[in-house]
Amino acid sequence: MAASTDNQYQQLLAMDKQSLIYNTEPNWCQLCDNLTSIGLGVVLVNCLHTFCIGCLKVSLLNATTIRCPFPNGCYECIGSLEHREIEALLSPAECHDFMNRQIAALEKDTDSMQKQLDLLKIASDASVVPNPEPVECPICMDTCEAYKGVTLTQCFHCLCCDCLIELIKLAEDVDVKCPIKDSDDKACESIIQHREIKSLLSADEYNRYLERSLKKAELSAENAFHCKTPDCVGWCLIEDNVTLFLCPVCKAQNCVPCGALHAGKTCQDFKHSKEMQTMDKLSHEEVEKMLTDGVAMRCPKCRIALTKIAGCDAIVCSICKTQVCWATKGPRWGPRGPGDTSGGCRCNVNGQRCHPNCQNCH
Repeated sequence: MAASTDNQYQQLLAMDKQSLIYNTEPNWCQLCDNLTSIGLGVVLVNCLHTFCIGCLKVSLLNATTIRCPFPNGCYECIGSLEHREIEALLSPAECHDFMNRQIAALEKDTDSMQKQLDLLKIASDASVVPNPEPVECPICMDTCEAYKGVTLTQCFHCLCCDCLIELIKLAEDVDVKCPIKDSDDKACESIIQHREIKSLLSADEYNRYLERSLKKAELSAENAFHCKTPDCVGWCLIEDNVTLFLCPVCKAQNCVPCGALHAGKTCQDFKHSKEMQTMDKLSHEEVEKMLTDGVAMRCPKCRIALTKIAGCDAIVCSICKTQVCWATKGPRWGPRGPGDTSGGCRCNVNGQRCHPNCQNCH
């Protein structure tokens, strides 16, 4: 039973990835009433009605709705074609004409609320929804001709394509918000949908957007670990007790506790070699003088000499990775890690700095 269930699950996954689902046994076409051979009919995912490919395409070329055409007036099927099915059956130009016919049909409806509901239904299956009539773009203030702009599907605000593309390209956040403000200067909280972004951007621009999204996700994750190979983009989320990260990009073997590449060496050997390298660069006397002059300090955990050239007072030991407060010369956090002020420098606790000379260690 378990094997059968697993097989059905895999079939469902495979079906979800296909643009069209073809009949696996002869079926009657619900439009022409002819028997359709195996593989020459299309089964609509939404309602499971079957049509021969020719009849279904002809129906779409003349349709003003995404509803299933079943079955010649007997009763109206409430199912609808998915956007991937329409794209697979029609050419890009035919898809464009199909969308225009739907919008033209909406314009004949005098009920504005019904227009919005119908438009939302169309939008759920379309990559982008064009403006059905000329509007003034609220960003550039120029007139945007019909079908030259985009109606955002979450809030129905309309912008010209050029302004919307520039907004997405310049956005710092992964979630790009609608830039429109109301009469009270309150910003719209709606998010531009991923399918809208993908449709508007070129392939290169979309790849750059994905890279930016990936980097943002890495920076926002508390347990992210980036591969230590220079210029490698590989990273992962580290779970408890994980000590090794095999980068899927460059195949390098990263030691997570050390935060370094030291294949063939134990962690202790690596730490010792790093310390020896540091000591080779500076004599013992020079290190002691730097410690006395305050331009260096000892790591509170491994006791290696640390220096700070510039920037805030939050530093990380290159050997043991302890987070250190330069102002107090002690650990930033307690034994429970980031956020634990019980054994750390307690900066900003009760609004107080950890030291009179603190330069934003938190």
